[in-house]
Amino acid sequence: MAENNFTLSHRDGTFFRKGDTCGVRFERILDHPVPAVWEALTDPDRMAQWLAPATITDGTISLRLTGGTMGGKILQWEENHLLEYEWHNGSVVRYELLGEGAGRCRLVFTHSAVIESQLMGAATGWHYHMDVLEMILAGQAPPPDAPKNWENISRDASGRYKLALQKFDGSRHSTIAMPR
Repeated sequence: MAENNFTLSHRDGTFFRKGDTCGVRFERILDHPVPAVWEALTDPDRMAQWLAPATITDGTISLRLTGGTMGGKILQWEENHLLEYEWHNGSVVRYELLGEGAGRCRLVFTHSAVIESQLMGAATGWHYHMDVLEMILAGQAPPPDAPKNWENISRDASGRYKLALQKFDGSRHSTIAMPR
């Protein structure tokens, strides 16, 4: 896939508010068995292909992303089911895997306790990583030079998330779905 043709899918996440904090949630049905997806979520070599170079030691996880090092204490680790860890500035990422029949699973991803002003970046960033995770699981290469081409990659999705955030800011609802 040529770098200038790659854009984020239309499989958008949703924003949520829980108490005084906000977050973003993605739910994807993956045509891969739970153990294969679990390996991509927890094996440092596989994580480097879709998320970032990672180190997992002594109950902590450290990821070296373009914007800096993220990660911290692993809060929950249930083999082939649940991974939750500190991300950055008190926020938490959580991956939950649920079987969906032979060779399929549901990935429920949440990034909670996100500063409201950072929701847009969290949504587009995680959207990209969820799309690339699916590519890697399917044996495809990730798009080259994503940071260099980020504006083109995220343009359409950014517009959808911007509209959703405008509704989210004025809503008392706990979840705002993306416009279709």
